[in-house]
Amino acid sequence: MHRVKRWIIILAAMFLSLGALYVLLGVVFTEFLVDHWWFQSLGYGFYFWQRLLYRYLVFAGFTILFFLILSPEYHNINHKKSGITIPLLYRKVLF
Repeated sequence: MHRVKRWIIILAAMFLSLGALYVLLGVVFTEFLVDHWWFQSLGYGFYFWQRLLYRYLVFAGFTILFFLILSPEYHNINHKKSGITIPLLYRKVLF
């Protein structure tokens, strides 16, 4: 009897959790869908995606640029002790 009662409680908790997740996702994505449909209806679908993704693309671009500039310097500093030198290709650009 205890097993059946435990399974009923577990199933009820799962259904309540899934229902709460469904409502939460519905509330969160409603604004996204309405904005997407509105921009799409005006013919500005590309602008919607550009407005949504530009901040992540700019962040990724600057992160890659930062590590491309600093990574060779870091390796040269660490390998000077062992006598290994890594040529810096960007010196011609910066200096």
